[in-house]
Amino acid sequence: MHKKLSSVLIIVLLVCAEGCIQPAYARTQADSQAQHKAKITNAIGKLGVGKDARISVKLRDGKIIEGFIRETKVDTFVVAELNTGIVTEIAYSDVKQVRGRNLSTGAKVAIGVGIAVGVLIVLAVIGLHFAD
Repeated sequence: MHKKLSSVLIIVLLVCAEGCIQPAYARTQADSQAQHKAKITNAIGKLGVGKDARISVKLRDGKIIEGFIRETKVDTFVVAELNTGIVTEIAYSDVKQVRGRNLSTGAKVAIGVGIAVGVLIVLAVIGLHFAD
């Protein structure tokens, strides 16, 4: 009796486990590179172009380039160093890491709203103080 019950329990567990297991698909290197390029392209696009779009780029060979984004193209972008003015064209595929050094539009809006709310609170407190 014990052997039959154990056998049935093992069969039930195996059938249930088969339904829960999902196959894992390996990503090809081309997929990984395309995903990394899209991520870098998106990050560069969010920063924008111009002297306010400050950036620090770490390349795959370990070199670090700092400056601002001067121009963006389909497969490359151009970084100009602030002090020297040296212009470097960088392929998105050569980038290992990107760090933006400016505030996003959302952060600027949040700061503006915070200042406005602070001013309104101060004015309300002053108004209540002099109303008495």
